[in-house]
Amino acid sequence: QIDKLQVVWRDADEANPKFEDFTSDHDGSSDTAEANHDDGSSSTLVDGVLSLSSKYISIRIHARVKADEIKNGMHFVLNVRAILAEGKKEKGKGARLWAGMIERLKADRLVSRLLFDGGESKSKSSPPLTLCEALIHQSEEGSGELEERVNVEDGVLEGIRTAILSHLESNLDVLELLLGLPYLPRHCTNNDIAKLASRAYLRLLEDGMFDACEREGE
Repeated sequence: QIDKLQVVWRDADEANPKFEDFTSDHDGSSDTAEANHDDGSSSTLVDGVLSLSSKYISIRIHARVKADEIKNGMHFVLNVRAILAEGKKEKGKGARLWAGMIERLKADRLVSRLLFDGGESKSKSSPPLTLCEALIHQSEEGSGELEERVNVEDGVLEGIRTAILSHLESNLDVLELLLGLPYLPRHCTNNDIAKLASRAYLRLLEDGMFDACEREGE
């Protein structure tokens, strides 16, 4: 149970050095998406790390938004890592409660995948996981229609919900909460960017809803 949730946003260059490789060798995005944004025509609109922290764990979400004015396109991706909180100098019942919660988090299969160190030693850092990704741009055929590729990782959502947002009823609630934060520029003064961001938001929610329906059908 969460007695306090801290939310902090930092630009990528101000983020904790332990998470600096969010923006270096591996950013969790797909090869297809990167191939559409390596020609120098894109510009980065948002690049930062959102931290959701409780007494026991901190979830770090790297948000990146790139826009391509030539192709009238947008690439949006959220990558995730988590790190367990360091124990305070508690004694007796408080110390046992804290240790028990840490062990439960480390033992959970989906939560342990998110951990920066895999729940083991900090020398064994694991790459971030992609929570969701959207690539939207105008069709190259000149029809004016949008080509859309979106993906939502239901297992990552479940890990976040288990770790820190257990008061939410479903993974779809977690997705809606995270997509509703202002790093996705749906209210940008540039109408083209705002439309692309709004489209990415709706298509990602649709994908998350499809996953939820599939889960209910199992």
